[in-house]
Order: sequence, then C-alpha cells, then structure tokens
Amino acid sequence: MDTTRTIGNRIRARRSELHMTQEELAVRAGLSRRTLIAVEAGKTDITLTRLLSVLSVLGLEIGLTEAARTKRRPRESELLEIFGEDE
Repeated sequence: MDTTRTIGNRIRARRSELHMTQEELAVRAGLSRRTLIAVEAGKTDITLTRLLSVLSVLGLEIGLTEAARTKRRPRESELLEIFGEDE
C-alpha cells in the first residue's frame, strides 16, 4: 500500500463529496491546481503544512497515534488508520 496514493485518494474523495473542484480546493488551500492534481494522483509528496491546509478546507484533521509519543516512525498500517483504505 502506497501511503502517498492513499492520502491523495482520500483528499480526492472528500473533495468530491463536497462537490468542490480541484481549482476551488487549490485556491482555498493556497496551492497550485497542478500541485493538487499531483497529490491526488499520489505522484508527489505534500508538506505537512500544505496537507494541514488542504485538510482544514475539507473539514478533516489528522489524529495522532501512539507512534508520535514513542518517537518512532509510524507504520504504514497506523497511517492507514488515520487516512483510511484506498477506495
């Protein structure tokens, strides 16, 4: 499972649920449409700052897991708990 692709799929799905265009989301989140397209396609990483901006516009947030408190890198399965499975 590719975490970058999973995050992109979840962003695209939520944007669609809200009947929002890529252009609308990109403008409101402060990034280019080209960048958003690449993120939704799982073809590029997104900085945490930009991700938080996109999630805020979409009415979503990231929940922290135990991994953050133990200072170890989160496992992919833990990230999938936050972002869900590919749809």
